[in-house]
Amino acid sequence: NWSPDFSESAKKALEFYKAEGGVKADQIDMVVAFTPTVVEKLLEITGSFTVDGIEFTASNVTEKLEYEVEYGYSEDEIAFAERKQIIRSFMDILLNHLQNSLFSNLTNYEKLFMDMVEQKQIMIYSPEIEQQKIIEENNWDGQVVSTSADYLLWVDANLASLKTDHAMDRELKYSIRPDGDRFIAIAEMVYKHNGKFDWRTSRYRTYARIFVPVGSEWISTTGAMKWDRTSGEGPTDKGVELNKQWFGAFIAIEPEKQGILKFEYYLPAEISQKIKDRQYDLYIQKQLGTIDHTLTLNLDFGKNIVAANPAEMKDDWGDKIYKNQTNLLVDKYFTVNF
Repeated sequence: NWSPDFSESAKKALEFYKAEGGVKADQIDMVVAFTPTVVEKLLEITGSFTVDGIEFTASNVTEKLEYEVEYGYSEDEIAFAERKQIIRSFMDILLNHLQNSLFSNLTNYEKLFMDMVEQKQIMIYSPEIEQQKIIEENNWDGQVVSTSADYLLWVDANLASLKTDHAMDRELKYSIRPDGDRFIAIAEMVYKHNGKFDWRTSRYRTYARIFVPVGSEWISTTGAMKWDRTSGEGPTDKGVELNKQWFGAFIAIEPEKQGILKFEYYLPAEISQKIKDRQYDLYIQKQLGTIDHTLTLNLDFGKNIVAANPAEMKDDWGDKIYKNQTNLLVDKYFTVNF
């Protein structure tokens, strides 16, 4: 899932599946992705159950499945090619539980589905035009949003970091400030590695990209690395994709350490003009499948703010800076008037 847009990833998955002669490849009319978070939430409803002598609960299901697929199979003398069979056995039992409790828990399942779609833990794509239209109308598609507002999407790609994401805390910081007739934006991610080296945890290696409005001009990058254990400043890549400008760089964070990656760039003239015209809109889109990491805004417009939605804390009213701290459980939209 290199692309931040699920529709693009699903198309690529279908392309590979067909190229490899996948069973009934030409009959597939829908691609559905779901994260371990969905499975955990389902087990909160169904309760725990045992598969091949292993008890799975909402709190341990992700780690136990990962372990059995990566290491446990050899301890049980299961062939490497069959190491993922436990996932099928697990899913068969889970689906049986869901079917047996469907009507008694229908309201809970419906709410869970809607929550997971909104939180981008479930994404759906169909190669059939009419089906895809319905998916998009319901915002089940996981696509990169098209908007005329200021925009930011931070995307991390785990590069040979095992399953280390479980040990990472993230805080996304976004700030802007006036610079003559233009505005400088800074997108910064603070990574905190809470783990230690073990079977599922390593140093966290990520190729991070930010997707911002087309017309944004890169100024500098702080914290980029060439390799995972070198202090030399690494390069910044640039490109245009999905009707967005993107900047990308590599960073690695050792266990029990903190790392910071920061991109600084000029906002396009269209965004600066909207601020001059007394209104600023910002759309922060969360990466597919991520949890609710922290989002901190510090937006200096150089002119007094008269209204904002969501509103600031009362102590922050009456100045030129919009401050807000929330989370990225779902996409966030902000409006500021001057």
